[in-house]
Amino acid sequence: MWVNPSASGASDGSTFFACKGNCFSANNQPYSLGFAPDRKLFLRVGNSSTINSLESNSALLLNTFSHVVGTYDGSMMKIYINGVLDISAPTPITTLVNSSSPLIFGGSNISNTPGAIDEFSLYNHTLTDAEITSIFNAGIAGKLKQTTTTGTTATVGDATVTFGSAATRTTQEIPLLGSLFPALPMASATGLIYDIASNVSVTNPTVCFNLPSFTPAQFTELRIFHLENNQWQPRTATSNTYPMLCTMSLPSLSPFAIGFNAPTSASVSIGGRVHYANGKPIARARISLTDSSGAVRYAFTNFYGFYRFDDVPAGETYIITASRRLIQFTQNTQVRFIGEDDLGIDFVANE
Repeated sequence: MWVNPSASGASDGSTFFACKGNCFSANNQPYSLGFAPDRKLFLRVGNSSTINSLESNSALLLNTFSHVVGTYDGSMMKIYINGVLDISAPTPITTLVNSSSPLIFGGSNISNTPGAIDEFSLYNHTLTDAEITSIFNAGIAGKLKQTTTTGTTATVGDATVTFGSAATRTTQEIPLLGSLFPALPMASATGLIYDIASNVSVTNPTVCFNLPSFTPAQFTELRIFHLENNQWQPRTATSNTYPMLCTMSLPSLSPFAIGFNAPTSASVSIGGRVHYANGKPIARARISLTDSSGAVRYAFTNFYGFYRFDDVPAGETYIITASRRLIQFTQNTQVRFIGEDDLGIDFVANE
């Protein structure tokens, strides 16, 4: 949940954002999450005889919304602040008390917590690090957002959609779980996946995402992918201004994912050997290397049949072809994705 404390907690350190059971006793307190006078978080789990408490390393800022999460999986307690694990510790408590007491938000059954709470959530499973980071990265989008507009644009959550024509329409932005979709091609996930939908048909829409939770340096590496025929397609506009990351014109609205562009590694070397089936080398065979843009480089095998290309950009797919006058090859063309040094691309000639 997001919390914005406007004053420090009670003097005994027992003012809570959320509490079920008796918030001030080891008895009948199955779960509570809150802050102490120094605004450090407390996570407490307990049963009828024992309580276990965990305090965060970091304190919350006053008059500022922070995203806080407390998890307990039966053996470990964890506190997350703004999408990052702050502290964790094992707990001997394996069974929580079945309390009939109410679940209280924003205070306890004795005192109240000044401040604000937004989007409090309970889950039926222990959230993973990736899920928590995704929830935090959603930022102002949060959970389901919906708006009704009459013009050619609609801003919903952190997305601004521009439609091909004006209409009265309802537009939604819904965060989605990444495990339901294919992995992003040549990119690392940020955890941001949304379904953006309109109840009126659209023509050539564009979408811009407001992403202030990323730094300007991180922003330059962000890319937008659009799910088309169950495959992610890169659809980032050629020019963007921080913090608005926009798409090019799209064929439709459907799920979007935001990922970091995969970093390119240093240039690599590729090569191999050209020989007959009996191992006899073939010298002066010409090897061509064609990249995805159609540019071609050539190399020739030496006396022992070896060839090599250096300073080859990694992260691309190449076509490698062998030829030699009056010699036929079992397979004279190979297609390889090159991510690292590969010196085993051999060609075998017919006897």
